[in-house]
Amino acid sequence: MAERRVAFSWHAVGDIIVIRMDTSPAASALDRESAVQKLGEIVAQAQGKVVLDMSGMEMIDSRTLAAVVSLNRKLQSEGGQLRLCGVTPLVRSMLDTVGLLNILHLDETDRKAIAALEQLGQGDAPSP
Repeated sequence: MAERRVAFSWHAVGDIIVIRMDTSPAASALDRESAVQKLGEIVAQAQGKVVLDMSGMEMIDSRTLAAVVSLNRKLQSEGGQLRLCGVTPLVRSMLDTVGLLNILHLDETDRKAIAALEQLGQGDAPSP
C-alpha cells in the first residue's frame, strides 16, 4: 500500500481562507511533514478566519492533529477562529477520543462554516 500523503487546495471567500485537505497516494501530494509546513504557510496569509475542509481526509495522524490544534491556538490568540467542516466519521471519532470535540468548532459544510465566520466581529461569536 502506498504511503498516504496530503494534497491541498485553497481559496479565499472575502477575508476567509478555505483549505481543503485530501489524503492521497498521488506523487504530487505532500508527505505529512511537508503538509504541516504548507498548512502553516497558507494560514500565515489568513486574516484570522480559516475553514479547514476535511471531507477528503480518510484518517488523521497525530502530527496532522497536532498541527490542527496548533493552528486553532494561533488563530484564537489573534482573535480569529478555525472551523472544521466535512469531518468524516472516523476522523470525528479520533477527535472525540483525544478530547478535541469540545475545543474545535465543527460544521457540516463549508457554507455553514463560512457563515459562522462571517458573523465574527458582528456582535455574537459563533458557537462551537
